[in-house]
Amino acid sequence: MRLLDFLFENEEEDNRKRTYTPQEYFITTKETPINNVEDALEDLNNYGEYKSYQQNVDVNVQQAKEFLAGPPGAPPVKKAKAKVLWNSSNDVWRNAKLKDIKNRVPSIDTSELIDLSYDALPQEVKDSFYNLRYTKTDLDDLITSLTSVASILSWDKQDNLLVFPREKNKNIPGDDTLEKILRTIMKSAGIKDFIINKQDAEIEKKPKTKEKDTPSISSYNILKNADGSILTVDDAEDLKDDLESRISELKPETSDLKIKVIPSKQDPNNAILQISGFKSNKERSGVQQKVQDYINRLFERKLKRNLQIKAGIIK
Repeated sequence: MRLLDFLFENEEEDNRKRTYTPQEYFITTKETPINNVEDALEDLNNYGEYKSYQQNVDVNVQQAKEFLAGPPGAPPVKKAKAKVLWNSSNDVWRNAKLKDIKNRVPSIDTSELIDLSYDALPQEVKDSFYNLRYTKTDLDDLITSLTSVASILSWDKQDNLLVFPREKNKNIPGDDTLEKILRTIMKSAGIKDFIINKQDAEIEKKPKTKEKDTPSISSYNILKNADGSILTVDDAEDLKDDLESRISELKPETSDLKIKVIPSKQDPNNAILQISGFKSNKERSGVQQKVQDYINRLFERKLKRNLQIKAGIIK
């Protein structure tokens, strides 16, 4: 008996030889193309209250959240980290942090602080260094600003069937939550003829794994210039050209890196510069550091040139 026959016509037959354990969910549809289901699974806007699970699998979200809310732990842990980061960071990072503080607490005067040590900073600045009341709404807004592509769930595909192996979805705490997420996505996407089944099933062949980068490493997304301003489409295109000409410096061996400009859905004048194609998290971290160093150097050269122009040294 084929698996789809099992699901649609004979769900009471439960004594057959099984291939999957009862802990694995299946989802299929009666008429909707399964590719539409996959598109829905990859659209982060369909995840509703479960969007925050993106932080468990997306390094960009983790780093951005830590910049705003600090590392996990009690306030003393966060303050200790703040001191280390401030004292070890360059002017670009310090400027971005002062802008973050000013955005959250407009009454704080953050001018003329960039050259001070952490201990010399006003107490109100140190008290506001991180957002200690960071909420789920704040996290959801942050995730929305960073990406629209979900990487929360992993699945295998066979014909008109998607299987969600438990070992590939360990970031989801429990089977009930996994089912709720799937139902939320289908409802948000307007897919009504779906069937979710948790039982084992006899299959004719081993499911074909959904094609993905192996291993699946999240992209590195650049949303802001070094001065903290939002990246425009023109900024992103210029930076893309610069980085593509330096691929051999970023990754000396044969490179699979892909660099593309993604216009913002909120404002078509702004954009995200996405770098993908990493083969490991170590490689991603190395490239990210090189890219950030290069962006910072560009910004510092620009500042220096502007100062020289103002001083009349150059025209």
